Amino acid sequence: MSSSSLLQTGLQLLSKHRVVWLCAAGLGTAIAAAWMWSSRKNKNGGQRKLQQVGVVSQLLVYPIKSCKGVSVQEAECTKLGLKNGELRDRHWLVITEDRKST
Repeated sequence: MSSSSLLQTGLQLLSKHRVVWLCAAGLGTAIAAAWMWSSRKNKNGGQRKLQQVGVVSQLLVYPIKSCKGVSVQEAECTKLGLKNGELRDRHWLVITEDRKST
């Protein structure tokens, strides 16, 4: 049997049993996703144990890019950076007369 006739036979079987193949593929994907989800869970109730990797010794907010930072005791994390009261991280930018940042 030639390779082209094997390919043609395989395509005919696939087209006849398309629903079966799609169901098998969907079931296989669901099983793989469930296995991946369950393997991520820890044995101690699904909770991951946290491990300390460092200590924050100082927080600095830089309200103006390329200028000295301001030390703060606490800051809120926002989408645009740190915020402490009215101070926002890199909220302002100093530019030269020719419109270039410093």
